[in-house]
Amino acid sequence: MEKKGQAQIITTVLIILLVLASIVIVWQLVNSAVGGAANEAQNKMECSGISLIIKSVDATSGKVIVERKVGGTESKIDVMVRVGTSSLVALDSGQLGILEQGNYTLTGGFTAGTEIAIAPKVNGIQCDIVDTEIV
Repeated sequence: MEKKGQAQIITTVLIILLVLASIVIVWQLVNSAVGGAANEAQNKMECSGISLIIKSVDATSGKVIVERKVGGTESKIDVMVRVGTSSLVALDSGQLGILEQGNYTLTGGFTAGTEIAIAPKVNGIQCDIVDTEIV
């Protein structure tokens, strides 16, 4: 009789441990999904309202002048400039504050018909493209 009672206790303890392990696994999955969504929402908040425009483009010299309008975060931001289909690259180490202009120069220039696109980068977060122009 003693062995039968011990087997039931061991079975009950094992079932409880399995349930606890399942709860921990499900919690980790839910927590990482919710955390990822929260980070994405924070990134969207950082980028919202930032207004940049391309003031002028000179294909011969490779110069792009970008102006930041009012809106979005008050802190200074980096500007990423995409030329054609190349990846976004920083062309200037300076940051733009509200109502400031930045000069960005590409070595070698670019050809007529090339698309120039600009996007803000806030606190290391790359935002979506906000303005484009065909040279």
